[in-house]
Amino acid sequence: MRAIVDVAGGGFIGSTIHSCSPSVPEVTICPGHTADPTGTRSAREALQACINGNPNGTLALPPGNYLIDGDERPGQVGGTPRPAGITIAQPITITTQGTAGQDSCLSPTSFPSVRCARFLGAFGLLHEGGIVKITSSNVTLDHIILDGNRSGRVRSEAWNRCAAGPDFDPQKFNRWGFNGQVDHVDHVTFTNSASVNAVCGTGFEWFGNSAIIKFNNFIGNGDHGIPNDSSTFFLWADGLTLMQSDDAFVENNRFIDGSDIGFIVGGAQRASIQNNVITQLGATAFAGFMMDNFTDGDTLQNKTTGNFENTIIAHNIVTCSPFDNCSYAVNIGDHPWVAGAPSITGGTFRDNIVSGGFAALNVDGATGISIHDNSLSTDADHPGCLAPSRYNVAPGSQVIPDDASAGITSRVSTGGCH
Repeated sequence: MRAIVDVAGGGFIGSTIHSCSPSVPEVTICPGHTADPTGTRSAREALQACINGNPNGTLALPPGNYLIDGDERPGQVGGTPRPAGITIAQPITITTQGTAGQDSCLSPTSFPSVRCARFLGAFGLLHEGGIVKITSSNVTLDHIILDGNRSGRVRSEAWNRCAAGPDFDPQKFNRWGFNGQVDHVDHVTFTNSASVNAVCGTGFEWFGNSAIIKFNNFIGNGDHGIPNDSSTFFLWADGLTLMQSDDAFVENNRFIDGSDIGFIVGGAQRASIQNNVITQLGATAFAGFMMDNFTDGDTLQNKTTGNFENTIIAHNIVTCSPFDNCSYAVNIGDHPWVAGAPSITGGTFRDNIVSGGFAALNVDGATGISIHDNSLSTDADHPGCLAPSRYNVAPGSQVIPDDASAGITSRVSTGGCH
C-alpha cells in the first residue's frame, strides 16, 4: 500500500515506499509503547494508548509516518463498534519532537523542510470522523500532519461510501472520508500542521467555539470528479469546514487545491479570519472561500447559525486560475445551493484580494454584511451558469455599502448555479 518517503520532512505528498525497503526498528513514542515510523505497520493502538495515558500532558512524537487503521463496524450484527482511528477524549497537546519555533509542516518556504509526525490513513480505515476525532476541549495538535492517503485508499470501504453519496446515507455518507473532526467541543487548537489528501468530505470538520487554527497547510483534499466517471461524483472535499465557532482565530493558513470549497465557514461571531491564502491552481472547486449557514446540515445538532456579527474577514488572498477552476472565487450566502435558505447575517469582508471564478465575489443569501476596499478581478471570457462578473449581489441580498461606491457589477440571482 502507499506510504510516504520522508514526508515527515515534507517530501512530495504522493511518493511511495516500495515493499522491498529494509525493515526499520520501531521507535519509542511514549514510555512503554513503541510504533513503526515508516507507515508500514499499524501504529494506532500504541498512539491511542499514549494519548489515553497522558491526560493534560504533552505527547511529543518522533518524526515519521504512523499508519492509522481500524474498522469500526461491529464484528457481528448488534455488536459493539470496534476501535478505529484515533479518538482524543481528554485534554492533551500532541506535537513532533524538535519542532518548537520551526515553520509549519509542509511549509513551502522552509529549507530544509520541517520533519513532522504524519498520521497516515490505512486502506482499511473506517472511522466516522476520519483519522483523528476530537471529543474533548483543550486539545492542541501542533506540527502534526493528517494524511488521508486518498490515492492509496481507492475502492476502500470509506471510498465506496463517499462515492455512493446519498444512496449510502443521505446525511453523512462522507464522514468516513474525513481527515479530522472536532466534535462539538470548545478551545481546540490546530497550529503549524497540515491536513492533506482526504478521501472525501473535508480535511477537517470543526464544530466548537474558540477555535485556534493558525499557520497550517490544507492541501489536495478530495477529488472534484473524474470526467465521465459517475462513481467519483461525491468524492469532493473542503480543505477546512468550520461549521460553527464563535470567537475563532483562523489566520495565516494556506488552502491549496480543495475540490469542494477551499475553506467554508457556517457561523462565527467575533471571529478573526485573516491573512489566509486560498489557491485553486491545479484543481477544480465550487469556490475558494464561502460563508454559509449549512441549512442542509445532517442533524439539528449540526445546524449552524450563519451569524457573523463582529467577525472580520480581511487581508486574505483568494485565487482561482484559470478562472474556471472555481464557479466563484468567494461566495457569500447559501442560495446558489439552497434557494430560499435563511440568509447569513453580519460580518465585515474588507481588504481582501480576490481573483478568478465566473464571479470573483458572489453574494446571494446574505444581509447586513459590510463589504469594502477589496481588490476583485476575473479574466472570465465566457459565461458559465452566470455571465462573468467581478462583484455580483443577487436580488434580496443586502450589503453595505450598496450604492455607486460599492463597485457592484451585476445583480442577478445565482440560485442553482454552482
